[in-house]
Amino acid sequence: MRAVRRVARAKNARFGHERRPCGSQERFGWERKRGLGTRRRWYEVRADSESTPRVSAEPVETDGSTTKLLRVAGVVGTASAAAKGLGMVREMAIASCFGIGAVVDAFSFAFILPGFFAALLGGINGPFHSAVASAIMKTKDRNEKIEVVEKVASISFLALGTISLFTCLLAEPLIDLAAPGLALSGTQGMLTRQVAILQLRIMAPSAIFAGMTGIYFGALAASGSFVLPAISPAFSSLSVLACVMAFVVSKSENIFTGGASLAVGILVGSIVQWVVQASLVVRNKIGNPLRLRIYDVRQDPTIAGVVAVLAPAVVASGMLQIATYTDLYFASFLPHAAASLGYANLLVMAPLGIVSSSLLVPILPMFAGLVGRGDWKGLAQQLKSALVISMAATLALASVLIPLADPIVRWVFERKAFDASASAMVIPLLVCYSVGAPLYLVRDVLVRAFYALGNGRTPFVVSGVAIIANIGLDWFLTMHYHLGAPGLVIATVTCNGASAIFLHILLSRKVQEVKEVRLGKPLVALLLISVASSTLTYFFHMLLRPCLSSLAHSLLGTLSGGRMALPTIGWMADGASICTAVLLGFASFLGFAKQLGIEEASLLVNTLNQKVQRIIGVAPRASIA
Repeated sequence: MRAVRRVARAKNARFGHERRPCGSQERFGWERKRGLGTRRRWYEVRADSESTPRVSAEPVETDGSTTKLLRVAGVVGTASAAAKGLGMVREMAIASCFGIGAVVDAFSFAFILPGFFAALLGGINGPFHSAVASAIMKTKDRNEKIEVVEKVASISFLALGTISLFTCLLAEPLIDLAAPGLALSGTQGMLTRQVAILQLRIMAPSAIFAGMTGIYFGALAASGSFVLPAISPAFSSLSVLACVMAFVVSKSENIFTGGASLAVGILVGSIVQWVVQASLVVRNKIGNPLRLRIYDVRQDPTIAGVVAVLAPAVVASGMLQIATYTDLYFASFLPHAAASLGYANLLVMAPLGIVSSSLLVPILPMFAGLVGRGDWKGLAQQLKSALVISMAATLALASVLIPLADPIVRWVFERKAFDASASAMVIPLLVCYSVGAPLYLVRDVLVRAFYALGNGRTPFVVSGVAIIANIGLDWFLTMHYHLGAPGLVIATVTCNGASAIFLHILLSRKVQEVKEVRLGKPLVALLLISVASSTLTYFFHMLLRPCLSSLAHSLLGTLSGGRMALPTIGWMADGASICTAVLLGFASFLGFAKQLGIEEASLLVNTLNQKVQRIIGVAPRASIA
């Protein structure tokens, strides 16, 4: 056997063949050197943190291809959709059980700090994820990788344990700082305040498990495990659902018991995520989650490298959390505003989160590869494609959410504790959030372009100025003009739009080729298309609702022998009419865009057609080049 291997190595050396790892933290695969050149096969492309401004400048094979961006985006989006769908079911259960009352209002304020740690430390593509993955990929020695994981986990456990302890002890002043309006809102406000304090104390330990989860995300990503991070929020949703169901089964009417059930669900969910991640870490032999030690890290280069990536990313991500906090600060002075904002934001962010993850995950390494090669024209063209795709996707989303805001809110949430008055508060907020969805995603695409250039300072400064402006607009629109909760959303949308404009101007000055890319024509065309599609979607629903309602009552009533409740039949008919109108609205949007010659829309239509054909077995599976 050894003789055969020696002959094979000699043959490869004779003809100039060599197999070796690519050796880049941005990609995995094998490289085969041939006599006439190099051929690379790319098995996987990893996006760096959504927040971190430090990006490797090594080239990544992207071909500058919009089609490839759509293909990778589809894979990531599909993985995120399952978790988002379960999250929607969780919110439907919460709305049915608690409505927009004190429990959900209190939870909105109590979850500010735990939510910050969950998104910042435990989230996929978060700072901990990226920092640990970056540090592990710099070494090939397994023992050194294990040492990195265990050192970071030990230090984080100590730091986050201290933070959790202080959060629990200082829950009352922290709630007063986050929601000062509760103490000034009479008996109902004080009751909400007490529930929020209880919830924050229960959820305080979740910071520890969020940090550990983020560390193990990074370790698993470095070892090639990606599916679990995309679906891991589902564990939290399942635990919250279980706790809400337990509260319903207990038939308790105690508001503190209801508030505690939500908080316990969050805590249990974070623990389950940590257990699952830890078991995979042990299975992949990249660390021992139970081996926590005390290290002297003052002169440790490994920890210094992690902190070098982690610190700016934490600051950048923290800016978004501060923006969220400012809205909730003013919402504490408005009855039920916090809960209403949460429900409306969820209806927009559930689909928008899938779109943003699909685009932002693959787009950062693509930008980084073009910057690494010095292909500025390619960067400008890829940026244009990303911006047009972002606008097309979000305007298509807005064109169905705005005309169907009323039926969507009523169909998703309106039952039991969530009554018609609650729907009336959420519907205008959903419209406002839908209008701002395109600006939100465009801003994030531009931020990724700056990160690919190694410039995290510009987005940080622009975000800081936007937060200050948001505070001023929040006060002006809610306290001076008394626009209520919609005023908070309008202020946020305005600041996002201004941030996107300034970022594009500054990027054009930094990269001259960006100035040469004309976005006006496709953007104006997309805006006109969205208006036409929105109008058609409204009429589609108006025509379909009575027809499907009559058909459902006659068909389902006959099949069930009259045993199915009429409200259930009506709910199913409404759902069918909404879904059909949404599909027709999307189809009309894409059809108009294709007819007007918007290239990215044509590529999107072709990609969707091929995916549908593969699913139903009409066409053989083929790669999209």
